[in-house]
Amino acid sequence: MANGNRDELGAKIAKEEFGSKLSEIKLVADGLIHQTYSLTAGRSKYILQISDRKDSREKALERKVHAFALAEKLDLPTPELITPINSFQNRKYYIAEKLPGKSLRENFDSKLASEIGGRLAEIHRIQDFEKAGHLKPKENSLEVSPFEEGNLKNHVIRQVKEDAERLEKNGFQQISTQINRFFDKHHEKLPSNFKPVLCHNDCSPDNILAEDREITGIIDFDYVYSGHNQRDLVKSANSFWLEGYYIREELYTGYQKRIT
Repeated sequence: MANGNRDELGAKIAKEEFGSKLSEIKLVADGLIHQTYSLTAGRSKYILQISDRKDSREKALERKVHAFALAEKLDLPTPELITPINSFQNRKYYIAEKLPGKSLRENFDSKLASEIGGRLAEIHRIQDFEKAGHLKPKENSLEVSPFEEGNLKNHVIRQVKEDAERLEKNGFQQISTQINRFFDKHHEKLPSNFKPVLCHNDCSPDNILAEDREITGIIDFDYVYSGHNQRDLVKSANSFWLEGYYIREELYTGYQKRIT
């Protein structure tokens, strides 16, 4: 869709929702899978997100909104929904409050490491699922669709094997070999039976907002799934490490204090 048409669609939806109170609309361009706008209406600021017509992205938008509703039960700093999922010209959208603060990529503070772990532990207190698997929107909730491989253990093994093959094809033979050796030796240690939790799946510097040394928001729940808490915790720690933020120990400590 051309930029002019994109902007026109966002403007139409914003005017439909806020009418004469709407005073500003800006396209947010960076790093987002949905068409996203920052809105000002009256004295308040909001976020409008619109999915494209691809089924996977529509489901990601719906999954995010349902996950926000779950997170509200625990008083987590997630955006308050202003609208449910609505449709306009066959495009799904929602509007939520715009949380204060900047992403930790722009505004990193190592003193927040323990609190990041604690907030992730709070997300993992959501244990409304009997099985591990993908989460699919169904009416006003999320329904588990079991992994195609039968369980999380086999799902992880397949993913690692595919990643190793991809590395080999791209010339990283030594790394691929080391990964395969490690997994051949240790894959049986992966748990098969556990209590699934809500996994954020991208609790990274981009998706945590902070201001004045306080966490003000956790966003982008597009790829949540029902899985093992430790896998989600390690993925979060790795995402900070990849950005050069070495906070693993503090993050784990904060998590352990809140989860017990």
